Amino acid sequence: DPWGDKPLLITGHSAGGCAAELTALRLQREGFTNFSLICFGKASTFLKPRKRRLRIHPRDHISVCSGSDIVVRTPRYCFAPDQNQTLFYLGNDGCNYVNPDRDWMKADFKIGQIISDHSMKNYVCRLNDFFDGAPE
Repeated sequence: DPWGDKPLLITGHSAGGCAAELTALRLQREGFTNFSLICFGKASTFLKPRKRRLRIHPRDHISVCSGSDIVVRTPRYCFAPDQNQTLFYLGNDGCNYVNPDRDWMKADFKIGQIISDHSMKNYVCRLNDFFDGAPE
């Protein structure tokens, strides 16, 4: 174990989020389990069926999704997200949700925001607003 007992944070945006998730899976297969994974605006990485692939606590596997981010919504026919993740959803109504209902997320989609919602700048602004309002 090259890291000893030091925890590792793996993160990425868009295709980098998919690469981060696959890196985490590879680390897990190599026996390293002291990591957390946070992805922003990533597509579903794994082939269907939906199942749990990463064996870390869901608090350590977070996927942040902006309401109408087109990358997050494709490809949905052959691919599925890992079932062991916590979805932090930045709704188009300005509110944030944890693991919202899929049908509700479909209804929240706004075609006019598919590009702007994928921007990492959008993710940073929304999360800064969220954490600035958090109690200290």
